[in-house]
Amino acid sequence: MNAEDFQNLYKLLRGSKSAFAVLDARTLFIEKNSIQSLERIEEARESYSQSRSRLMKSSAETQVDAKAPDAAKQIKRIERKQDKVKEILKAFDEMLPKLRKLADRDQAKAKEKPDTESTSSDVSESQQELQNGVYDRPANRDDVTKLFLGRFKEIDGDEQLAWIAKHFGFRPVESEEDIYPDSIYFIKIEDETFLVQTRSADEIQKGVALISIDSNVPMKTYTREAFVRMGSRRRMVLLTTEYKYAESEI
Repeated sequence: MNAEDFQNLYKLLRGSKSAFAVLDARTLFIEKNSIQSLERIEEARESYSQSRSRLMKSSAETQVDAKAPDAAKQIKRIERKQDKVKEILKAFDEMLPKLRKLADRDQAKAKEKPDTESTSSDVSESQQELQNGVYDRPANRDDVTKLFLGRFKEIDGDEQLAWIAKHFGFRPVESEEDIYPDSIYFIKIEDETFLVQTRSADEIQKGVALISIDSNVPMKTYTREAFVRMGSRRRMVLLTTEYKYAESEI
């Protein structure tokens, strides 16, 4: 399997709250973190399945008043929706065994590594990243080029997300620890998308004030709880970028 499998699944889920979780999983997969990628896909499937349980609980005929003048049309509409759900669940179920196999393999490899937690040579994950000369950090305004922004405003939908994924990583917003000052977030509410920047650390302590990246116009200020809630509903992700240290900095 490859990153394209995640992109294809995302296209099927477009408009669903589970779509962002698939993008998270795609980013984790690209970063060779198959274990967390699997967790994201399992969460996405469970969330999607639950959200469609009412639609799928019975046949289309039993959900429509047979005496309604447009009963046949209603039945066909429900059947189309049910077929779409079946197609998406099938796509999940075809991906999951492959991803589980990768995750099991990586977990086995991790267990084979010697435990160095109690040794003096042990280093934290962030220290290891520094030793490797790479650090993944939240993107800021300086990372958004005119070329990137110009193209972003010209496109939409899957093309827009593919453009973002080409230049940035995605990180889910799951707690207040994921609220960073002067950082870039991508928000999708129904058919509208926004690239926004949070304000300075002092200005986001009580409420998260946002500025539109493309127009520099102040936008809605969210409470910290509401901001995190929007992230948990897969309507928003933090954009990240890879910072490579020079040898003199390591």
